[in-house]
Amino acid sequence: MRMMSVWSRAGQPVERLFERGVHRLAVAALGEFPTNAPTASEALTTLTRIAEGDQDRCVGVYESGVLAPFLASTEDPDTHWKVGRIAMYLMRVLAQDGTGTDRL
Repeated sequence: MRMMSVWSRAGQPVERLFERGVHRLAVAALGEFPTNAPTASEALTTLTRIAEGDQDRCVGVYESGVLAPFLASTEDPDTHWKVGRIAMYLMRVLAQDGTGTDRL
């Protein structure tokens, strides 16, 4: 079943949460993962695609396929771990109530 509109627990459309804080989100997520420039650049591109993408991409961070090309480009388990952590960070941000309180 496909959801037509996705809302955060705070009652705001998910895409609005991304519009408000994509730069902050990307900087915070990348700041957690010291890495070399190409990997950071790829991760930032991925985060931006998710943030500027459609609702399905915002909701299905794991299922949308947005991260798949990045993961397929490397066999490095450390990179896979970092991307997984970024995805978890994104999901935590989606669950926040707008005050910074984690709702998960």
